[in-house]
Amino acid sequence: MRIQSDFPDFKRDKMRLEEAFKHLPTWAGNAAVNFYRKSFDFRGWRGRRFERWPKRKSGEPDRALLMKTGTLRRSIRFTVSGPNIEVLQM
Repeated sequence: MRIQSDFPDFKRDKMRLEEAFKHLPTWAGNAAVNFYRKSFDFRGWRGRRFERWPKRKSGEPDRALLMKTGTLRRSIRFTVSGPNIEVLQM
């Protein structure tokens, strides 16, 4: 016969937290990369306030500045080394 306890299962909770902390740098790195890539969708920089990129000069093709092939956008990556995350453009 098993006796039910009112106490939480600390070992299980500890294991869940350790698992979450193991993945936290990757989650944060993905969030940072997505933040930078969204700048291309918004056609501007979102910092303390939104700063729109300059418009193209007249006579040039009608596409967003910095978006000819998408290579620059796709080159934004992150690396994780221990607790450190580095977002870089490759």
